[in-house]
Amino acid sequence: MTETSLPLAKIIEVHGVKFAVGLQWLRLHPQRLTRDAEKLARQWNADAFALRRGFTPQVGIAGGFQSKIWSRVRAAAPAAVDELGAKWLGLWTLPDGGCWGVSCVNGEILADGDRVFSGRDQALDWLHSELAVIGDDYRVISPEGWYQGAEHVPLDFLRKNRTGAPVLIPRHIYRRMTPALLVGGVSAIATVYFLAPAINGIFENPVSQNTSSSPSPIIPAPENVILPLVSPPEPLPAPDPPSFALADFGAAIHQCIDDLELVAAMLPPSWKGVSYSCAPDVVEAVATTTAVSARVAAAMHLERIAPSGSRWELIGDSGRELKLVYPRAPVNARGSHELVRLMDAELALRDISDYWDLKISISTENWQHPASSDRVTAVPSWKSLKWEVSLPFAVEHLGNERVFGALPGMVLTRLIRDGADRPWRAEGRIYVQ
Repeated sequence: MTETSLPLAKIIEVHGVKFAVGLQWLRLHPQRLTRDAEKLARQWNADAFALRRGFTPQVGIAGGFQSKIWSRVRAAAPAAVDELGAKWLGLWTLPDGGCWGVSCVNGEILADGDRVFSGRDQALDWLHSELAVIGDDYRVISPEGWYQGAEHVPLDFLRKNRTGAPVLIPRHIYRRMTPALLVGGVSAIATVYFLAPAINGIFENPVSQNTSSSPSPIIPAPENVILPLVSPPEPLPAPDPPSFALADFGAAIHQCIDDLELVAAMLPPSWKGVSYSCAPDVVEAVATTTAVSARVAAAMHLERIAPSGSRWELIGDSGRELKLVYPRAPVNARGSHELVRLMDAELALRDISDYWDLKISISTENWQHPASSDRVTAVPSWKSLKWEVSLPFAVEHLGNERVFGALPGMVLTRLIRDGADRPWRAEGRIYVQ
């Protein structure tokens, strides 16, 4: 790739703070963030790059600057996402007369979602093309009078969230940092290596300030003294996580949806489902009816079609509410048994909570080792973070890697929907090391 492959980028100033707009944003693996970012910047022959950390790691690479970037410049698009939410498109006029456009889907800046335009017509063409791809149900922000129904948000909002704007790293500086650190490290090691004998001699044979004093007598070591051998206790093995913490979270979501659709299809005619819930072992549906003689018909219907193991009962005082319970098969386990650290899980959940209504509470569960009763050492334990979320999107997206699907140890404990016109609610835990 060449430098011409990069979009036009420029530096603007908002209340004394410099921001870069018009970066190319690409997704990165969270464990190789810096290394992959520098590699991509080199492949694109970029002048600088910015690292966007969090649950959706991205790198923004920029080129076309007229001079090298020495002063502190921040990437504007991540600050806009942190301030304005997870799903929107926006246009702003720039101080030099150009325009800046940003498009964001589920908290991720799209690859062509940070662009600089020469004027209004070019910017509006981009806005219409973005809406044609991602849909017209997104929040739209534009200057007044540019787009019908759009909101107007002044560009001054950038100064509110400078901490959410990562600093641009000039690649001409980054290229020199690694060799310099390497040479410095080698020099330090060599210095210590050659000076070590002299330093060791100083400490082994210190020069006394009082030269007339006699040397300290050498006390011979006692012979035939047997010291007791004290073996430290062997460390206990790390506890295995509970079996249900190893389930494939994305598969659990889709299996829940399939089972709920099956239960909904099992409801008798003239009965309307008002609530549905899915737990690891069962799915439940509650239905109501206005028919007077529906009880007998419902019993005959369910006895005929309900699978083995399912059960149903009439609830409520009127006898016109039906509860149907259907057993579920276990979800397949994912391949890896590794769990993330508690701190990493907390950071990931809190990043998600910036975009969705996620309530987090932390609970700890201890794992008791059979041989821990006669041990002085601490007993290992595994912990879990409890979470609950009301979904503003289709429920199948919950298992997406940009939401919860990328976190190992994620367990769905309940999926609930109260009525067809109400949003889904999900509850679960994430088990950590």
